Amino acid sequence: FFMSARRMTRLWSYISDVEGNLDYWNRYLSISKIVHRNENNGKLELKENCGFIFGGDSVDKGSGDIRIVHDLLQLKEDYPDRVYLLIGNRDANKLRFASELAGDDTLGVAYWVDKEKRVSLESFLEKNNLEDNKVSRIKWMLAETMGS
Repeated sequence: FFMSARRMTRLWSYISDVEGNLDYWNRYLSISKIVHRNENNGKLELKENCGFIFGGDSVDKGSGDIRIVHDLLQLKEDYPDRVYLLIGNRDANKLRFASELAGDDTLGVAYWVDKEKRVSLESFLEKNNLEDNKVSRIKWMLAETMGS
């Protein structure tokens, strides 16, 4: 499917690591020759015979998380065969929340952090005098395992 879309589409636009930065996202839209915002209805539009690839990390530190995700999903919905949304490391990290907060299992340690700097959930709880509950697990995940 991707190969047939590539043959029909002549120009592609790519951006990644927006991380919720609405100013950055809007600057990209203002200079893009492929994606633009329709001033009448506010929706993103894709130029004919063009495609768009988002390389991941849509949310994290900025104030525009919801707007950017809304824009990306709207673009994918309107142009499903010419828009590709990839998942980045920050996006993947956030997928862990539901599974790790639902049960007893956790990732254990952040294997991507140097061994000398890794902090297990158990040692984090002990060091900070916290009980093992969802709030404490979120604190550990944000402080020790997000990789940013």
